[in-house]
Amino acid sequence: MSVDTQAWSDYFVAQAGAAAALAGLLFVAVSINLARVLEYPNLPGRAAETLILLVGLLTVALVGLVPGQAAGVLGVELAVVGAIALLAIARIQWRSPKSRYEPRVMRSLLALTPAVSWLVAGICLWSSAFEWGFSLNLAASVLTLLSVAYSTWVLLVEIQR
Repeated sequence: MSVDTQAWSDYFVAQAGAAAALAGLLFVAVSINLARVLEYPNLPGRAAETLILLVGLLTVALVGLVPGQAAGVLGVELAVVGAIALLAIARIQWRSPKSRYEPRVMRSLLALTPAVSWLVAGICLWSSAFEWGFSLNLAASVLTLLSVAYSTWVLLVEIQR
């Protein structure tokens, strides 16, 4: 059975726009509060995690827009994006000092769950479990947007408290 990945093209266009808009907000948040971000040893890593998730979200949207691409190929691409994001974020969190303001498990869940979801979505698409693959990609996108919005809020507003 094959699936029409082009049916998701409007979704991927919206995803790319959201990723680009939030990336702009992240850069504004970090540039406005750069001195404050650097005062807290865990916040530069958090900003990097947020950027990794946004680049992942944008990359998934762009590979999803490739015309005529088979769902299995899209699955491999999603799995690669998820694996790279997972490894990069895990490395940052491993090296990041513990924050007294936020439990490490919360930060890990916020940043790692979208990456794991992309990885599993990719595996599902590659193995022809199309409904699961596209549903998990949707979940990863929503989780990414929520995670990025929260982290950007911390870097823009909470850092001032």
